[in-house]
Amino acid sequence: VSGQQYEYAFDDIGNRTGVKQNGNEKRKGNYQVGEANEYGLRTVPGYADVMGSVRTNATLTLNLQPTERKERYFHGEVAFSNVTAAVYGSLTNLAVMNDGSNPATMVKRVVNGKFSRQPSIGAHCFCCDFWMRWATCLRSAMKSFN
Repeated sequence: VSGQQYEYAFDDIGNRTGVKQNGNEKRKGNYQVGEANEYGLRTVPGYADVMGSVRTNATLTLNLQPTERKERYFHGEVAFSNVTAAVYGSLTNLAVMNDGSNPATMVKRVVNGKFSRQPSIGAHCFCCDFWMRWATCLRSAMKSFN
């Protein structure tokens, strides 16, 4: 499923020096390791991934853009500029499907969320793994469509 491929690079003693997502050079991040084997700075790509699952007969969009689908699973991404400062943004997922009891009636579910992302070059922090937090939030919010 797209959005779930990660590649990591390490130095000779096991410090992470880089990460790449989905085999995409635009989605590459680097880590700077100091002499005390502590992470100092890292580069953060300007993308937010949203993934989860929804019924196969539902049409799903992320910020009104189509998402990639594989059966129940979906993946979408939002690009933003975090070159000069941290980014705080909003995401809207919209799922629409026919009501099973009345095919002429559409059922929709809207999930709004917020995300934050560090500047593209900044101090490393382990709490910034947006991907997992949003996916967990989205799964619980979309339960009625699963």
